[in-house]
Amino acid sequence: MYRDLFSKMFHSLVPFRLREFSKEKNGTLREGIIAYVLASIVGFALIAVGCYVGSSEIAEQIQVLLGTFGMGDSGLGGLFIYSVYGVVSGIGAALLYSYVGGWCAVRFFGGKGNWRQLFYVLMLVFGAIVILNGAFQLLGILGSWIPMGLAVILSIYSFYLLYVATRAVYGIGRPGTIACIILAYLVLIVLYVLLVMMLLAIFGPAGVLAV
Repeated sequence: MYRDLFSKMFHSLVPFRLREFSKEKNGTLREGIIAYVLASIVGFALIAVGCYVGSSEIAEQIQVLLGTFGMGDSGLGGLFIYSVYGVVSGIGAALLYSYVGGWCAVRFFGGKGNWRQLFYVLMLVFGAIVILNGAFQLLGILGSWIPMGLAVILSIYSFYLLYVATRAVYGIGRPGTIACIILAYLVLIVLYVLLVMMLLAIFGPAGVLAV
């Protein structure tokens, strides 16, 4: 089961396979969340290996940064908080994007897809990206800077895959897809700003930076 799931994640990085997955109409929220959580575990494990095995200056700086969150100099507390935050924020952002983008596609452009299916395929894509970024960061922490450039390219490529998935799930045209992506991201940005403002009001600047 898990082997097939990880295989599907990496196949989703290929546009024509992503289109196939998008049109299957059998994805569920549960399967999407499971895929992303498993991928995040692998990705953060790779980063942890780099932090605690690497001897580069970057590894030492990350250990110090993570150690400020508690649980001693090992930084285990910081790594745990960072991991949980990454998983929750990733799932939350994908849920919100899928719902808002899907609503836009159906309401304004006659889309026939399901936002749950969009969420599922996005979790496959982002799950694979989390693992690859973890591998790139591992190599970067160990002293190689080339993979860090590949991580930037992968992040840019992920926006194209977002476009492919949204268009394939709802069967809408290029202008409609772009409009839905922009609307969904505007909503995400507004909510993020409101969240930061709320945290500033509750914890103050120092508290927000600590989080």
